[in-house]
Amino acid sequence: GIQLAYSGINGPNLYTKEVPRGPSALPIRTFTNDPVQARAMDREDIRDLRRWHRNAFKRAKQAGFDLVCLYGAHGFGIIQH
Repeated sequence: GIQLAYSGINGPNLYTKEVPRGPSALPIRTFTNDPVQARAMDREDIRDLRRWHRNAFKRAKQAGFDLVCLYGAHGFGIIQH
């Protein structure tokens, strides 16, 4: 099996500085002192997220996985939205 996850506001990328997307535009606590501000997802972002999950499921199936889990607990991914 394979587990898929979208970290959303819980996964700011401190290397690329890509702005994390979440349900609202709020400051995010990170394990560093670097200030990070989330961007509220709009409808297009939500459509993108759904498309990313669909495509990831398809790739997992093509790779031979018989079990695919979409992780959404502990404030990650879909539970944020």
